[in-house]
Formats: sequence, structure tokens, C-alpha cells
Amino acid sequence: MLDIFNCGQGDSIRLTSKKCIWNAQNPLYIDLGPANYTRAVAENEIDLLITHSHKDHISGMSIPKRIRIRTLYIPAYYLEIRKIVSHLTGRWPYLPSGRQGNINILYEGAYSGCCHAEILNPPLNPYTIFGIDPENASGVDEYLERFGTSVDNIINDQADLDDVSFPDGYEPEKFIRIAVHLISHKDKGDTIKAVNRFLEYDANKISIVFSYKHYNDKGDEETFLLTGDADKSVFNRLIKNKAGSLKADVLKVPHHGSKNNLNLRIVQRISPKIAVISHNNGKFGRAKDPHPNKEIIAILKKSGIPAYYTNDVIKNNNTVCASHSGIISSASVTII
Repeated sequence: MLDIFNCGQGDSIRLTSKKCIWNAQNPLYIDLGPANYTRAVAENEIDLLITHSHKDHISGMSIPKRIRIRTLYIPAYYLEIRKIVSHLTGRWPYLPSGRQGNINILYEGAYSGCCHAEILNPPLNPYTIFGIDPENASGVDEYLERFGTSVDNIINDQADLDDVSFPDGYEPEKFIRIAVHLISHKDKGDTIKAVNRFLEYDANKISIVFSYKHYNDKGDEETFLLTGDADKSVFNRLIKNKAGSLKADVLKVPHHGSKNNLNLRIVQRISPKIAVISHNNGKFGRAKDPHPNKEIIAILKKSGIPAYYTNDVIKNNNTVCASHSGIISSASVTII
């Protein structure tokens, strides 16, 4: 069962199954919604997956101290690992190792401990994401010297990552060199703006995307595709390399229905029976059209895919798509 919480402009999801969730019988919470979302986790023990570090996915739902977080899953991208662990341990100092939990990073092809899940993104090699060889990332050391730091300082400072289970061969230095290379090329005299721009757009590229095969009450198999804020570059890579893994009955539309994250070709490859969009008509940057964008609404309609929205879709002060609350009868999905 997939529960989509109406958390406003953000994502907060709960995945439960009679079979298994990854490597435990616990519910898997996927993202926590924005800061103004005040719902509290009800279970005594959960697993938690954070798709990426954006505030509308990581700052909301509260986890009371009585609750044990068995495993925290985060994307295999070094700067995101730092940001997520720092943020969550700031909110909950006991999370998770202090309460006998684990911090695991996820990446394409990672073994999840559950035969029903397939991790599709992010790739473990940062070159695959950005197309930049860290050995050829120019000007990194000189740029960092301007701020009195270095790659080694970044690795050694900030959050304590002793409890993170890194895969063999994982090299944080590669990610840092690529990130600093990209930031330095965005820096036109405003370093803070360059860093924020990098984190805003490039964090979407490393959102955890995974497919989960669920068995409904009739014993029929359903596939959920959970997408975070993955952008079109992620899906284009998967279409090229793993198109079959994108097929799904239920699509959690990425990035609240942004036109930068889906197109007709991608939707046709996924070929979902239904789509669910978590949103609250939020605008991003200088965009005039709030999420969900009218292009995505039109693509879903053209493709004959029923779309379910957590809130009414408002365009020019008119409701163009009504919200849905409760069970979606054609799938094991509920909007709460």
C-alpha cells in the first residue's frame, strides 16, 4: 500500500507491504514534506528514505523520540549525504545510530535486501551524472584556496559520518571536485548564489528513484515508481540503459509536476495506469506557471492516464483539476 500524505508543496509518502519492505517488516517513510507540515509518525519503528536534501522533502513530518528509526537511506552523493545527515541529526540527535539504527546510502543497482525493490538512481559514479571526469575538474584547488579551505578540509569537517555505510570504492573526493568545478563555473561574483543554484538544480539529478513491486489484496502484482525530484536527464539515461525497469502501474510524478522533469516520451516509457502529484500550486524561481505545470497536465490527459492531485490545481484563479482524498479505487494507493 502506498499512502501519499497531503503535505502541501512537498513529498511525504509511506510504503507498506504484507510481503516485505526492503529488509524489514517496518513501514518505509519516503521524505518528510516541508517545514509547515506537522503530522507525526505514528508507528513505533520505521525505516526512513530521504530522496534528496531539498527542504520540501526533508523538513516537515516529526518523528517522536519514542520511535526507533531502524535504517536511514540516503542517496549516494557525497554533498547530499553531508547535508541530509547534518540536518536530520540536528532535528533528532538520536537519529539513527544512537538508537541502534543504520545509515545506508543507495545507488543504482545497490542490493536493498528486498527482492521487490530495484534502485534506479543515482548512479554510483558521479561522471555518469554530470559528464565530468573528476581528474579533469579544473581550478578546484585554486578556487577553494580563495576561501581558505581544501578538498581534504571539506571531507574531514562538518557532519560526523562514522555511522554511514559506504560501498567499496566510494570516493568522496570525486564528488567534491566535480561539485566545486561546477560551482566555480556558476560563480559570477556571488559565491553564495552559485552554491545555492548548484544545490537547487543538481540535487534533483541525484534523487533516489526506485521501483517497488507490491502485491494487492487480490494477489495481483502492482509496480510503484517513486521518483523524488528526478529530472529529465535521469529518465533519459534510464530509457537508454534500463527502459524495462521504468514500467510501472503507479507513477509518483517527480518534482510536483514540473515541466523540467517529465515529457511525453518519458511518460510513454513508464506507461503508468495512474499518476499521483503531490503539490500545492507552488512557484519556483521566476516561473509564471505554478507546479503542476500545464504541460504535464496536458501530457497525462493526452496519454489517457488518470491523474490524482493532493490539492486543487489552480490556473488563473480557476480550478482546472480537482484534488483527491482517500482511496484510489484502481490502485493500492491512498491520499491522506
